[in-house]
Amino acid sequence: MLSSTPLAVTWLLLGQIVVTAVDDDGNSGDCSLRDAIAAATSDVAVDQCAAGLGGQDVVRLTAGARYELGSPLPVNGPPGNVVIVEGQGSTIVARADASLASHFEVTSGFLQLQDLLIDGEGRGGGISVTGASLQLERMTLSGIVEGDGNDGDGALVLESAVLVMNRVLITQNILSVVAGDPPVTAHNTPFFITDSAVIDNEPGGIGIDNSLGITTNVIRTLFQGSSGLPALILRGGGSALIVDSTFSANATGAVDCPSTPCSLFGVTATANTEAAVRLGGQAVVRDSLLAGNGNGGGGACPNFEAPEVEVTSTIIGGPFNNPACVGAFSGATFSDEPQVASLADNGGPVVGAILTTPTLTHAPLRSSLASGAGSCFALQHSPDHRGIARPGACDIGAYQSICGDRDIGAAEDGDDGNASDGDGLSSLCQIEAGWTCDGLEPTTCTSVCADGLVRQSESCDDGNSSFGDGCTPGCRVEAGFACTGEPSQCAPIASCGNGVINGAERCDDGGRVDGDGCTAICTVEPGFACANGGGASICHPTDCGNGLINAAERCDDGNFNSGDGCNRTCGVEPGFACTGLPSVCAIATCDGRSDLSLALGNVTLADDDEVTAFDAGGSGCITGDLVIGPAVGAATLNQLVVVLGVVRVEGGVTTALSLPLLERAGALVLRDDAELAGVLAPLLASIAGDLVLVGTDALETLSLPSLATLGGDAVVQGNTGLLTLALPALGDVGDDVVIVENGALTTVDLAALTDVGGDVVVANNAALAGLTLALVDVGGDLVIEDNDAFELLLAPELRDVGGDLTVRDNDAVPNLDLSGLASVGGEIDLEASDVAIEGLGNVGGDLVVVVQGDLDLGELASVGGDLRIDAGGDVDLGALSEVGDIDVAAGGELLLPVTVDDVDADGVPNEVDVCPTTFDPPQQDSDDDGVGDACENSGEGEGEGEGEGEGEGEGEGEGEGEGEGGEGEGGAPNPVGCSCAGTSIVDLMPVLLLGLLPRVRRRGAGGLWR
Repeated sequence: MLSSTPLAVTWLLLGQIVVTAVDDDGNSGDCSLRDAIAAATSDVAVDQCAAGLGGQDVVRLTAGARYELGSPLPVNGPPGNVVIVEGQGSTIVARADASLASHFEVTSGFLQLQDLLIDGEGRGGGISVTGASLQLERMTLSGIVEGDGNDGDGALVLESAVLVMNRVLITQNILSVVAGDPPVTAHNTPFFITDSAVIDNEPGGIGIDNSLGITTNVIRTLFQGSSGLPALILRGGGSALIVDSTFSANATGAVDCPSTPCSLFGVTATANTEAAVRLGGQAVVRDSLLAGNGNGGGGACPNFEAPEVEVTSTIIGGPFNNPACVGAFSGATFSDEPQVASLADNGGPVVGAILTTPTLTHAPLRSSLASGAGSCFALQHSPDHRGIARPGACDIGAYQSICGDRDIGAAEDGDDGNASDGDGLSSLCQIEAGWTCDGLEPTTCTSVCADGLVRQSESCDDGNSSFGDGCTPGCRVEAGFACTGEPSQCAPIASCGNGVINGAERCDDGGRVDGDGCTAICTVEPGFACANGGGASICHPTDCGNGLINAAERCDDGNFNSGDGCNRTCGVEPGFACTGLPSVCAIATCDGRSDLSLALGNVTLADDDEVTAFDAGGSGCITGDLVIGPAVGAATLNQLVVVLGVVRVEGGVTTALSLPLLERAGALVLRDDAELAGVLAPLLASIAGDLVLVGTDALETLSLPSLATLGGDAVVQGNTGLLTLALPALGDVGDDVVIVENGALTTVDLAALTDVGGDVVVANNAALAGLTLALVDVGGDLVIEDNDAFELLLAPELRDVGGDLTVRDNDAVPNLDLSGLASVGGEIDLEASDVAIEGLGNVGGDLVVVVQGDLDLGELASVGGDLRIDAGGDVDLGALSEVGDIDVAAGGELLLPVTVDDVDADGVPNEVDVCPTTFDPPQQDSDDDGVGDACENSGEGEGEGEGEGEGEGEGEGEGEGEGEGGEGEGGAPNPVGCSCAGTSIVDLMPVLLLGLLPRVRRRGAGGLWR
């Protein structure tokens, strides 16, 4: 699956160098751009520029400044050196007295440029890269000319390098047509360009020549206005993947790919002066529109030069100057009129830093064959040029019509600019019941009056167009009426609610509310019966009063009287309990238990005599709170079974609290009592609210052995003498578990705790060495931090954390067993010696892990934020498919994500693919040896071939090849073929591939791109 957005590599920023001078005169006392680059690559201070730190440094320019160069800037740090130039919208140009072959000359290391305009202003070249890596983000390259006239000048010139471009504008760069090179040339270079634009360049736009098994990737990019050469030229022995890209108004053709295996998915090529595409080799064209192009090279019909060409769901449009094209391809539709809109901004991303333009495209008209058609083959769930995921039925070409984009697609009734229900057009852009829509773009929908459905601004709809019945022909409620329901039922309201039946009223209970049997407009509600006569109506459910409990009835005592425990709607009245048939109701005892004496309201025991007297009274129940006052020395209540309110001991001198028979309480609060040394409640099984133990000095053990459920919070905080917290039967906590600032606490027994509705926070407990938890679900955050002695967290059954998961700043650096963890809704921030989280599948926010040993994230599928890992051993990211920025440091092996079922994304499963790591839909195997022709020719399997030069060369795939140039080993599979949703592994390729590329001398210029 293709990437929706390229993922910029996020490096660990170890150094930052701020440029203070805009000139390039070499004066001391400042920090020029040249000085900063030198300091970053050498890790030595240069003039006033700070030394680079560790080979990964940021050079920051002043926002909006203009920097003038007298000579090219060399970037030649040691291998692995990373220099990131943050332009902040600034401009780099050649000094007025200088003519530069290039502005940057990169010969080793990695250079990333972002938010920057490089403007040749007619005096020089752009960027030259040899044997190094270059990444461009939000850049503009403009006004580049041939510089000093030497071969190699241009906007971008790359040899044996690696290039990643995202949101880059390449425009108005003019080189000599005689010299024969496009403004952007790449030789033996992995080439990735996404969400970019190549506009008004000469000759052509981009030329790529790979003699090695290297894949070129062009994703969601516009090529417009090229002249002198085709907009995109591909040569050599690699392959090319062109996806969701637009080629428009190029004077010498769009795509020229006569020998390189090229695959075009979702490409629009129209209004080009010459032929749309020229393909050969193992070409594939799917879901593409090639129409309205010029006469040269066979007109609008592509000039396919090899019989292996596969065409699927593609429109080839006239004029048909080559009759042999018509009917030649079973997967093509031929049409004289493509019916697409002019090139326009249809919502694509803005590219470039200073000179900005959107990635324009041709949107298919609703009547076009390209609208609502297409196979979506190998492109399901990939985004279009706007980064929007494709719908189930794909439009042909780069632009995808979807519900909510204001364009009416072939399968849509209209499009109002949103994908919401309830406004006339559904989330699938289908007209909803009760609405009519105008069919314009964007679409406006209005409700249909008199259809019996109340919609939009209608206040009623009775299904007719009459006056005088309460609802007007315009679906407005008439004065003096009230209307409810669909179709609306309307009735006069002048006398409704006076307790007397008037006019058309069917009942009048003296009120105007719904839900009591007689509605606000004095009609009988469904399921009710109303007795009228001698006064206000008495309404009751139709089954109420028959002595049987039916449907929603809570009681039925055989009458319609209120005040006897069962009211006239067969509901139990407050303070009563009802049993039997017919129901017998009586005043309720405490908490529904008849075996307990009733103590009404709150009970406050202010001194020891009151405690003794209350216990002697034998009360088993308190319906309110039980408060042990500040003067009570000890409290023993041998008879108490239930406290519906709060049991509270606070701010006093109570030494002991004994509740030997207490089974249930609304809450238990023990706070700020310096003398409390013992708490006895062995039968307490349920607390409806909170358990609070805060600020006790003498209590060493809190043991509640029977407590199984806690509806609120468990807060244990600031208890200086507490050694043991034992809640061994506690299984569920409704809200938070907070255990903090208990300096002596060494033992926490929560062996049965499986579910916590809120947060779990264990922090600042200096003596706590570890936790063993049976937790399965945590609704909020799980935080373990700042516990000085903490060495071990065992929670192997934990499956889901709804919020953040944080384990850090524990001085002992613990081992963590979270092997059952599957999902975290928020961020993860872990710092440990070893971590077991191999089952983790999804993380909603950032994932940050610092671990001394190995880290297995082989099941991790998606990370909603950024991924930052610092591991002393191996790191496995084998299943990762969605993530923001990546920052990974591994002391051992780094296992990157791959597609398990179809590594090369050619639609053929790995287990039957004759070339499992080479994009090869035809699956040809001429010699029947089980190894496909595509990978035999590129070095996978055994075979003979010629190498170029001496030493080692590279082939794409796995296996070995012999030839005059030595042995070639398997290269990396097509990186864009990885199964990544929302991210792309292409952004790791500059580092992964740089070491694999040989140094290859550039060929002569004359005729290379012809």
